[in-house]
Amino acid sequence: MESSLKWAVAIGVLIFVAYLTTLSLSWFDYDTSLSADQFVFQQVLMAFVNGLLIAVIFFISAMAGEGLDRQAFPGHIRLWRSWSPTVGASREVMSHTVFGYLWALFMIGFITFFYWISNSVFGWWSPAESCGRPQRARSASALAFTLRAIPAGGILGRVPVPGGSLAGAVLVGKHFKRRGLWIGVVLVLQAAIFGSLHANYAQQPAYARIIEMLIPFAIYGLIYMKWGLLPVVISHFVYDIILMAMPLSFFPHRVSGYIAFSLSLRH
Repeated sequence: MESSLKWAVAIGVLIFVAYLTTLSLSWFDYDTSLSADQFVFQQVLMAFVNGLLIAVIFFISAMAGEGLDRQAFPGHIRLWRSWSPTVGASREVMSHTVFGYLWALFMIGFITFFYWISNSVFGWWSPAESCGRPQRARSASALAFTLRAIPAGGILGRVPVPGGSLAGAVLVGKHFKRRGLWIGVVLVLQAAIFGSLHANYAQQPAYARIIEMLIPFAIYGLIYMKWGLLPVVISHFVYDIILMAMPLSFFPHRVSGYIAFSLSLRH
């Protein structure tokens, strides 16, 4: 509980700061019926509320997800102790960490292949290139928004799903003596739900994002059941930071410093 609370506070502060760094860009949406002071206060308040809301959701999700994980899979390495001096020096943690990085690279390759097939062969419409905003790369917001998504996306996206859902399926399945059935249904269902939650931009067909996520995130669930939360959280971290840092490619001279700073945070 203490570790979950510390991470929740850290992520809430990081998100608050990240939103503040976009204050200069928010003037493009300035409502002239408000005074300048009122507008700034509104933006700061929204940043605080967003940070607080994500921190609360993160705390509840992480605490519940790890609690269910401990009951359903007592042999898993505890996420918050993975890099403690005693546990972090083990071969298991090293292998899980390396596998997390390798799986992130596989995910990037899979997504690249998926969009190439879906766009060129099936004629699906996925305007992903419109998601980039070159103006953000000129300010600190490009760095801050990428960094705030690393722990938030990695842990908040991986601890409840697949962590909490599959651990819950194991416990419920044991109770009703249908463990395999419950795991099979929840394994597919959690991948479909996770894909639906990420379908927040225009695509045709509308179910394209669900299809895209179904296979890799079903495999994510199998990886979690085998090795626990550590490899899936790491792979999500690496996957997010690579894709979310892509807007910096508009300004190559800033990328080297960004990468060095990111790696220093990772290690």
